[in-house]
Parts: sequence; C-alpha cells; structure tokens
Amino acid sequence: HRVVEIAFGTEFAVDRRDMVLLAASSAVLMVVLCLAQALTPLGVEPTITFLPHSAPWARGIHLSAVLPLSSRDATFTREDALELFQTSYGASPFVRVVQGNPDLRTVIGSNVACLGVRVRDGALVVEVTLDNLVKGGSGQALQCLNLALGLPETEGLPTMGMGTL
Repeated sequence: HRVVEIAFGTEFAVDRRDMVLLAASSAVLMVVLCLAQALTPLGVEPTITFLPHSAPWARGIHLSAVLPLSSRDATFTREDALELFQTSYGASPFVRVVQGNPDLRTVIGSNVACLGVRVRDGALVVEVTLDNLVKGGSGQALQCLNLALGLPETEGLPTMGMGTL
C-alpha cells in the first residue's frame, strides 16, 4: 500500500506513481471533497492519509482515510462521527453510511459510495467502498445531466449493487 497524504487547501504532494493512482479515479478526489464537507461543522481540517487497498477484484475501490484528531477532539466518538456523516449525507441517494465496515459487493454495479467510520487511537478512520466504473466520471456525468435537464438525480443510475466482485 502507498500512503498518500492530502492536506485541505494545498496541492497534492505525491510522487509520480501516487499521482497516477489519484488521477486514475476522480472518485478518490470526490472522497476528499465529501470528507471536507462533512467535517466543516466541526471546524476540522486535518491531513488525510489515504490507504487504498489492493485485492484481486475486477472493479471497485476500497480505501481507508485516517484523519488524526486534535487534543480538543479527545471526546469525539464513533457515534459522533456516524451522526455527523448521517447529517451530511443521510438524504443523499448515492451515499450510504453504515454501522460496520462497508462491503465492496454492496456497491459494485451501482452509483453508490458506502462509508463506515470508527475512532481509534486518536484518529477518525473512514472506510469507503465504491464502484469506480459507475461512481466515477460516467456516473457523475449522468447525474449532472439529469440535474441540468430537470430530471430526478437518480434517473438511470443504479443504487443497488450486484453483490459480486
């Protein structure tokens, strides 16, 4: 695994191989924006360490984002994180916040990103699974086209996974 550190409001400071990894999927950049949006109410702007996981699956991204918590956030709990993400994304048809670990099989073939959270050793760990072939640029393009044409945001975009890798 490569560790890619991304600080909000800064340029990517990664080597060429890591840049290829990031550029390969706009979905990873979407995760950065989603985390930033969800953490705004807390006034938190930590450095995020991404840990993309590699396995023999045909499609999909499973990554962990580790966000160090400051000493002022020492009482921040998993329940606080779940509430924060539910508040930010509970109404989104394409983001699911789950109680446990997100399962890649539940998002393959769909336009859904699945988020699971935990707080451990002074850090917020956010695990994300998504199908980069649907939730990537093609799904975003169709979602934007739907909105531009006044159609329901979900039109033509699957929200149920195929259950296979």
